[in-house]
Amino acid sequence: MPLMLFLGSDSPSIMSNEGDGWVNFTKFLTGASIMRSVAIMSILKHAVVIGWGSLAMEMFSFAIIFRYKI
Repeated sequence: MPLMLFLGSDSPSIMSNEGDGWVNFTKFLTGASIMRSVAIMSILKHAVVIGWGSLAMEMFSFAIIFRYKI
């Protein structure tokens, strides 16, 4: 979501080093949301709220979605 709101179409890629403060802020928010989604599922597995299948399904879908988004 941060990419859609802040990055804009004039930036060539999220992996580029050029940009202003808003582009850097967008990259920070995107990284934070990615880490948060992994951390929440890991915490839930550690607390035995979800099983291994749920964790594996989440991580697999996470890998597929973010492989094609970035």
